[in-house]
Amino acid sequence: MRPTKLQARAFFAFPMADVSSNADYRDNRSFALDVLKEIETAAVFKDVYCAARELDSTARFSASADALLTDYRALLRADVFLMLYPRAALSSVLIEAGIAIALKKEICIVCRSIDDLPFLLRATGKHHAELPSIQIVEWLEAAPDPSLVANKLLDYCSRKLNISRRR
Repeated sequence: MRPTKLQARAFFAFPMADVSSNADYRDNRSFALDVLKEIETAAVFKDVYCAARELDSTARFSASADALLTDYRALLRADVFLMLYPRAALSSVLIEAGIAIALKKEICIVCRSIDDLPFLLRATGKHHAELPSIQIVEWLEAAPDPSLVANKLLDYCSRKLNISRRR
């Protein structure tokens, strides 16, 4: 059964730990939180989980087992998995995507290029009856605007979950 407006929950993910410095993390986090702000302003979700919301530096990351359990519980509650993947990265966001696939969540991945995604994720954009609905959207611009990325994610939510945007 599809959730109605005000009941839908989202899990918003992006690569967090695949950075060379704390400054890179802050830049990536800032961009992702700008996208998240656009999503929360425009859509009517009951809530949006994002692990990075409270993590202003890599020093605040929790133990991996704790983070996995927290993310898994949030994914269980979520109706939709929204992934921002700005570059090829060895990141836990790929594990989160795999969990979302296994849980048959609605999934939208926004990436700069589909070629940045691991091989198996590239194939998920094709319809397979045994897999959940997975939409892969490329942005192709070198430096995207957060509202452009948010709109790509929100278009998917509007179609798949009948989530209305606030005007």
